[in-house]
Order: sequence, then C-alpha cells, then structure tokens
Amino acid sequence: MIDVAFRKYSIGRWSIDCTRMTISSEQETVQLSAKVFELLKLFILSDDHIVSKDDAIDKIWLGNVGVGKTGFPNAVWHLRKVFTDLGAENDEVFVTIQKVGYQLVLKPEGIKEEVDIPWVSKKISPLKLSAIIISLLIAIIIYIPYMSSPPTALQPKVIKHITNFEGVEKQPAISPDGQFLALHWRQSSRKGQIYLINLLNENAPIRKLTESNFDEYAPVWSPDGKSIAYARLNGEGICEIRTFQLISREDKLIDSGCYFNNDDKVIDWSSSGKLLAYNKVVGDSTAIFTYEFSSENIKQITTPEANYEDLSVSFIYNDKKLAVIRKHAVSSELLTIADYQSDKPVVELIKTNDLALLGFVWDKLNEKLILTQAMGGNYAIVALDLNDKSEVILDKTPTPGSLTINPKTDELVFTRYSTSEYIEEVSMETGRTTRRIASSSRDLYGSHVAFDDSILFSSNRSGSWELWLRQKFISKQITKDIGSVLIATVSPSGNKFVVIMKTEEYPEGRFYLGTLPNVTFKPIANIDVQIQNPNWSLDEDRFYFSGSENGKWGLYEYNLTANEMKQLTDSGEVFAVEGANNVIYTSRFNQRGIWAFNKTTQQFTKVEDNLLINDYGNYFWVDNNFYYLYRDDTNDQVKRLNIDGEDEVVYELPVNSIRSYSALSPTIDSKVLVSRHAINDADLYSFSLK
Repeated sequence: MIDVAFRKYSIGRWSIDCTRMTISSEQETVQLSAKVFELLKLFILSDDHIVSKDDAIDKIWLGNVGVGKTGFPNAVWHLRKVFTDLGAENDEVFVTIQKVGYQLVLKPEGIKEEVDIPWVSKKISPLKLSAIIISLLIAIIIYIPYMSSPPTALQPKVIKHITNFEGVEKQPAISPDGQFLALHWRQSSRKGQIYLINLLNENAPIRKLTESNFDEYAPVWSPDGKSIAYARLNGEGICEIRTFQLISREDKLIDSGCYFNNDDKVIDWSSSGKLLAYNKVVGDSTAIFTYEFSSENIKQITTPEANYEDLSVSFIYNDKKLAVIRKHAVSSELLTIADYQSDKPVVELIKTNDLALLGFVWDKLNEKLILTQAMGGNYAIVALDLNDKSEVILDKTPTPGSLTINPKTDELVFTRYSTSEYIEEVSMETGRTTRRIASSSRDLYGSHVAFDDSILFSSNRSGSWELWLRQKFISKQITKDIGSVLIATVSPSGNKFVVIMKTEEYPEGRFYLGTLPNVTFKPIANIDVQIQNPNWSLDEDRFYFSGSENGKWGLYEYNLTANEMKQLTDSGEVFAVEGANNVIYTSRFNQRGIWAFNKTTQQFTKVEDNLLINDYGNYFWVDNNFYYLYRDDTNDQVKRLNIDGEDEVVYELPVNSIRSYSALSPTIDSKVLVSRHAINDADLYSFSLK
C-alpha cells in the first residue's frame, strides 16, 4: 500500500478521501477500486505528478509485468472516466506524455484536519466538566423544539461502480431475489444483447441470455424470477416483445410492432405475474398495450393523438395503475392510468417537461416514482410522490439513463453515459473536419447561416431548448427568457430563420420568423393546426412544415408574402425538403424511407427504403444532388443519390455517431454540418435509497 501524508486532498474542484477511497464533487461521491485508488495516490506523490508504466508496475502491481501492462492503462482510463463523470473536461485532470506515461496536471493540495479547542487543555475538575456537559445537553434539548426545519438539501451520495466493461451497459433489471442482474451490453460494433451477472458471486462468468444474433433490449423479470421479458429487433427491423424461460430456455414471441429508443422502459411485468404492459406502433402514434398470459388476450390501453408516442410504461400501486411517459417532438408528459383494463380508463396528467423525462422505475417500498429528468441545465434523479406531486432530488448526475431497484438491498441502479456532443463541419469530398462546436452532457443541433458562414444551433444547456448563434469563436444565446424552442431552420441566403417557440402565451408552440444578423422575432399568423418540423423552400418565399388538423398529419406550406397556409398532403408526412422540378422529398411518421411528391401531378414515388424512422429529417438537397443518412450495424454513412437511383458514400462515421431526427445541414464548398454524439462508454452505477 502507498502511504500519503494527508487523509484528504483537494485536486482542483474535487476532494479526495484516502480512507474511504473516494473522489467527490459538490453533488456526488464515487468510490474507486483499490488498485485504481493506489494509482491516484502514486500520481499525488510522484515528481511533477508523472507516472510511467514501469513505476506503476513496480509500486502497484509489485513487479507483475503480465498483469500490470494492461492494468496500468485500464486504471488510468478509469481515473479519467470518473473525473469526467464528475464534471471534468477532456485533459483537464490528466494528460498523456508521449513515451513517458501520464501526468496529473492539477496540483494536489493536502487538507489539514487539526482541531484546536483551547479550553480542553486547561485544568478543569471532573465535577465542573460534568456540569458543563449537562448544561450543554439541557440547552440543546430546550432549543430543538424551536428550530425551524431547513429546506431539503441534496446530500452527496456514495456512488458504487457496478460494471466497467468495454462498450455500453444499460437497461439494468435485477431479479426479485437480488441475485442476478440482467442488462443490455453492446461491445464496439457488435449488436447489443442481454446478459446475466451473478451479483452474489463475483467469480461467476457473465452469461448471454439467448442464442440469437439480433439486437435485444429492455429486460424485465417475472415476479417469480423464472422468466425474462425483453424486446428484440429482428432481421427485418421489426421490434418484437418476447419472453424467455430461464430453466427450459423457451423463447416465445408475444407480439410485434413495438418501438424502442435509447432508455425507454418498453416493457413491464405486473407484480401479480398475470400481465405484460408494452408499447406498440399504431398508425401515426405509439400506444400502450397489455398481454394477459392466461387468455393470451392483447388489449390496447392508450390512444394518443397522431405523432404522439407512449414509450415507457410501469405498473404502479400493486398493478392498480400504470405510469406512462408520452413524448412529442422534444417535450414529454408523465401520465398515470387507472382502471386500465376497463373500457373507460382514467388518465391523469402528472407533470410535463419541455426537454426530457428519461428512464423511470417504481419504488414499491416507498410508493414513489423515481425518474431522471432535465433540471436547471443538468440532469437529476428525483423521487416523485404521485399524490401531492412533491419531488425530492436524490442525485444530480450527468448523462443518466435507465433505472432499476435492487429489492434486497434497496439500492437504485442506473446507467451513466460518457458522451461528447459535437457540431462539426465536414468536407464531403475529403471527409476532413474543418471546424467544430463541442460540449459534454448537453444536446446540440446546428444549421448553417450562409451570409456570414456562422452557425445557428439549438442547445439544452440551461435545462430547456434555446437558440444560440456561433459567429467565429463566440457563441451567444439569442432566446434567453423568451421561450423554449425546437430545432430552427435557416433560409438558403441565411438572413432569416423559422423556429417553433413555446411561450407562456403559446404553451403548445407557435412559428416565429427570426432575422439575422440583428436578431428579431415576429410571430407568424394564420396557422390554426398543430405544427412541427419547418423547412425552407429554395426561393425563400415560403416554408414547408408538418401539420395536423383533427389528428390527421400531413404536409403544409406557408406563403410568407400572402401570409397564407395551404395543405399539400395528408399521408402522415413529418418532414419535407424541396428539390428540383417542383418535387418535394418527404418522410412519414413511423415509416422507413423517403418519398418524392410531385406538386404538379400530386403523385408520390418512393425513392429510398433505408432512412430509419428516427432519422426522418436526416436528408437534404443541395447543388442538384440529394443526400441522406444510411445506417448499418457498423457505420453511419452520408450517401449521395444520383439521377439514376444509384448512391455513393461521401462521408462515414462509426455506428450511432450522428444524432437522430435532423442532424445534417449543408454549408458551402461541398461541406455539411453534422450534429453528432460519441457515446464512448456507458456503465452501471448504484447508490442506496435508505
């Protein structure tokens, strides 16, 4: 063991406790493994805080080269990751020194813990000392009833690191007896599948649940612990709800047509064991269904409007109600549903969030819903009392995901992502990045401004979506204290833009016309339908958008000169890009592909089959060429489709690097802005709910 001079140190804005082997920020504490913490102490003690591989192997792995040569870089990676999870930027704490090793660049400061109580050193008789102590106790007892209760404060928690595999581990589910952890694990470019970890035997091997080669998600245990329900994306891209019997290994298809995205709680198993609840695509929406095991009866529970998606579901209050997260664009609603098996279920709106409600889990012991949500520019894990709507912040953590509870230890287990967000400009001829806006723990979507080559981008940095303008090296927020926005679309010339903004006066959202470079906003009149996803015409006289009247979505155009709206289609169109010869390229809600709509003949032609549902806005037209985003198991590719219907790859990234929805914006000189994210890793962590 490496001995250090102090029990506690400060490194930058973090504190180190050598007794507890922890690193703490203001909000939380992470406990390290013994070897990783020994390496941190070696950094503290070494000259210039530089550690080489040979030093580490000699002092930590006691000369065992075979173990130390892989253990050292892994431990450095783990230290970097913990500091990043606690808010550090890249290279803020550690840097690599070529052919030498690594350096801790922030100077560690030892914290003295001397306590000076002068009166103790004086000679006081035992009788007098007893009188002083009794007097103090009486004063405290008398004073306590008059003390006011302080506001509930967020206390730093000891965060345990449960998994640390290569790749992404998420969607945890713990068996009723607390012995097994089921999770989704995706390694590098491989498909993500479900694995089982024995929590009571650390030497037991990790087991793969099924023998399939498909993507599998969202495991949930049966109440008796003998089966797991999960979602599978089959070879045709269809989402299936399945159950897997652990003893007999029977793998049974329950239903198909579900919809999965990131950390949605797609499935839940009732505490009685009689029902499954899950989501399923129905036309232009996604609804919640139940499956009854005894009768094999399938019943639709919710009926959301078109383009609304009921994605996450949980049984609550011993199956008496369902909790559901409903999403539309970038807003979310939390609902509860009573009498859900009757013909007239009772739906109650609990809360809304303009940014995101992410994972959630029902805390049976305390009868509260624990969920992750955006809060004050960060994400927080909160406990929500559904009766009085009160919330208690359990932890503020960057980039959280899905949740579960260990029923035996009363610990909350959650996913934490290590992500970086970028808007980068890339040459489609060379693949070279020419500029970048980078961030961590926030989402970014960018549009090019042609007249001065700046970037207008949407960001959720403050906890709600806002517009920012990036000119040269300076970014300024342009919608502060005005309202929450969705993704903006900039005109081809770059001197104006259209954005949907939610304000106190228009909470459902309204189109605003903005001007650049002197930013002004003007509401757009004479639009009396639900709206989403605006995009400009090539001549800038009008813009197209997806609209709905009486629940039927289609394509509309708005003439800015005449201030008139006109409906063009009613086939569930969700996004539009104008091309040549009076043709508009459209995508449709909950359908893969791209259609060419001829405004003259009013006819549709499907031109591309591979655009994914969540990539509905990831295509564009520029210089008489059509480009779109194609994804496979290993890559994200921007492809150019020529007049003969043949395509070629012009830009390529690793799989899931480019954001969904509308992440591509053409610039100049055959370049494109790409809104992207790099999910480098996701691990499972836990903290006690006691």
